[in-house]
Amino acid sequence: MAGSGIEGKAVTEAMVEEAIREAFPHKTALRLSKLLSSKIIGVGKGFVSDVIRIQVEWAEGDGVPSTLILKVPTVQKIEQLMEKVTSSLLPHLNEPRR
Repeated sequence: MAGSGIEGKAVTEAMVEEAIREAFPHKTALRLSKLLSSKIIGVGKGFVSDVIRIQVEWAEGDGVPSTLILKVPTVQKIEQLMEKVTSSLLPHLNEPRR
């Protein structure tokens, strides 16, 4: 099931802003101005997640990164992993033990 957030995932700009505010608690005026770009990167490299690079513009965000990497867990990738594990293990479960 696709989300309505960044790159169709469940992560939203508001979630990114909240996470960065937690990482920079001394930046009390920190506010995400806009998402400039986003791109899924490292296809197949995130194990059970999608890796997304985003560029953002901050209002009152001096010293806060403008490029961020998001690692977003996905149900689809977990399902694919489970299918792979199941298909490789099931044939061996009924074999006699030595």
